[in-house]
Amino acid sequence: MSMSASEAERLFEMGKAGDAELLDRAGHAWPADQEALRPSDAEVARYARISAYRSEQGLASEWQARHVAAASLTGNLRSLCLSLQPAFFMLVSRKHYRGAHAVLDAMGAIAGACSVDGPPEAALVDRILAERRAYLYRIEERWEESIVWYQRALDLCDRGTRSFAKVRGGLALAKWLAGGPVEDAVAEFKSLVELSQPWRNDVFEAATSNLAAARSGNHTASVPFDLV
Repeated sequence: MSMSASEAERLFEMGKAGDAELLDRAGHAWPADQEALRPSDAEVARYARISAYRSEQGLASEWQARHVAAASLTGNLRSLCLSLQPAFFMLVSRKHYRGAHAVLDAMGAIAGACSVDGPPEAALVDRILAERRAYLYRIEERWEESIVWYQRALDLCDRGTRSFAKVRGGLALAKWLAGGPVEDAVAEFKSLVELSQPWRNDVFEAATSNLAAARSGNHTASVPFDLV
């Protein structure tokens, strides 16, 4: 039985609580014949890769290969462009910020050439690219640009979702690190803890850590919301 991209997304949004089920179902549903691949299978593989990375099950590289294969073979360029995110984070970790900007530019160009209907929608890709750009500007301490791009990403999120909470957190963190009022940061991080508490996922963990950092006035104790 096949697995839909929307079902994979639902389990992914649950955070670590949904990883085991997502990986199990995606593994059983993956087509044995590459000719049977659909554009939506690329998104199933993309979510499975992140879940495998998040749960440290050692299957991330396998799902990365499946994602690239499915996206390439079905012409799903919007999904294909997102396969470059590990390269983006690798360059950021090495402080090669110019290269990281170049990766985001390439991702945007690939997505813009897509003519296949289906997931991911253009708005989702635009949100991810805006969020990554905002994160990169924050790392570079280009505060005004970071805040503008976080707001752009937030405008593309569905309210009440993990992505919405994650981008809200990134925006609040950028404003605080840029010298914004600590009271605003405490209030926003506290709100995010309450919002994400039922999920007990990565957003909840980041919001909890940043709330403690803001209450102590310690910028260096802050943690990013943007790693997955």
